[in-house]
Amino acid sequence: MSWKYKAEIKSVDERSNLPVEKELMMDGPNGARDTIDDMLINGGCEKVDVKVSLYDKDFDEWYVDSELTYYGANVPLNDYMLLCEGAHERIQPHTWCEARILHLKSKIIFMVNDCEVTYSDELLEHPEVLYYRFKYTSESGKVYRFTLFCSLIACGYSQERLAEIKETILKPGARWYCDHFREKYRFERNEDAMTRWSNRRS
Repeated sequence: MSWKYKAEIKSVDERSNLPVEKELMMDGPNGARDTIDDMLINGGCEKVDVKVSLYDKDFDEWYVDSELTYYGANVPLNDYMLLCEGAHERIQPHTWCEARILHLKSKIIFMVNDCEVTYSDELLEHPEVLYYRFKYTSESGKVYRFTLFCSLIACGYSQERLAEIKETILKPGARWYCDHFREKYRFERNEDAMTRWSNRRS
């Protein structure tokens, strides 16, 4: 088995407003980093879109390995970010169903868990505790169920403000997490491709 990688790079030179497109053949998935850095630092590009594919020589097929966007110094401020403890502080392996999410503008932190995690009725009925259950269906049809949980006890918010937080921060946060989940687990398509490849070889 012989694998090769290909990077398809697209951007815009902000100085001339002209598109920039490059294609690189690489031995590994990170072989385009020098080119990306040069485009962001010296090439007049504010962001660079990169699609990396891997090639199975035996069957003459390309499979998408990743699609990422890289930003230069003027990186836009997102609405949400994932928080993660340091590797030296981690008690158990990190799972995507135990993620803490920060809403940058409000500085509100909430947690996303899978639905196997349960909270007491007493806690969920507290007027200053917000939660929102949602589900994500992958491209393969698999359904993932999650709960967003946010404790605002002792923050002094009115019931009107708490309702607003749920509608304008928690629910959009669920959509944001679904987008994140889809991109993070995009390898499902590659996993299916690898399964087909393995079945064809057996």
